[in-house]
Amino acid sequence: MLLAGEPVEVPAWAHLSGLDVEDTFSLTTPLGELRALSKDRARVSRPQSAPRLELRTTFPLTVEIPYDLTRGPYPEVLLAAREFQRRIDHVRLAVLLALDRPEPIGLHVAAREISDPLSLASLSWPWFVPPFTVPLEDGDQHRIGVWAERIAAHHDPSIELATRRALAAATVGRESEDRLIDAVIALENLVGVGAGQRPAAAFRNGVAALLSDDDIERDRYRDRAEVIYKARSDIVHGRHEHPIQELETLRVEALQMLLQGLRRLCAELPHLIADRRRGRTLTAP
Repeated sequence: MLLAGEPVEVPAWAHLSGLDVEDTFSLTTPLGELRALSKDRARVSRPQSAPRLELRTTFPLTVEIPYDLTRGPYPEVLLAAREFQRRIDHVRLAVLLALDRPEPIGLHVAAREISDPLSLASLSWPWFVPPFTVPLEDGDQHRIGVWAERIAAHHDPSIELATRRALAAATVGRESEDRLIDAVIALENLVGVGAGQRPAAAFRNGVAALLSDDDIERDRYRDRAEVIYKARSDIVHGRHEHPIQELETLRVEALQMLLQGLRRLCAELPHLIADRRRGRTLTAP
């Protein structure tokens, strides 16, 4: 029997497409349980591209009785929906950072739902199925588990924007310039603002410091970060239209720098993740 004001654990699930796993796949992480989703249960018209990965978790919600339908979703439900989206994004980020492929794997959310404890309704989202999937390789399951643990242990709201933009930058089917801008925004979120530096200078110096401790490598990263940031500024301010092949090349390079920065920050520099002055800390003498 449910009592008003009583917290209950309600189930939530998400179906993720873009990665093909064996029917026996199962991985328990701090972010939730990942397991194989049968093609029959996926309920899509194209079995070859059906979602094959399911995330299952629970959320504590406070029961409100009587349930006033005229109020719409209660704040607790909306907060749970936001937290669930973040948890989905963190799982997608774990896969993105764990699997080093020529084309980074940005999982798509095919469907998701948070069950209502009173069975009156559920927060759910529509289906989306991408046109292809990537097979899981030997060792990938272990790497996903390692990165899920790292993200669960060290992720901080200060890099939530970088998480969302990294996933957007890795999403296929979008314009190259949009994905380039997403990657640059994510890098800006990671390196912050340098003390007394203009934005372009803070960006190139912060990115170089994040990616390497070696002076020669930093010089190379600084030069490339300057080119990428200038292209981003040209697009945003409408100053110059770059050829599509050039944009695609810069997009790939910016995304690789972003993923390298996220990997280094989470694996080698986790103490800086919660530092709101990361840019200054990184570039300090």
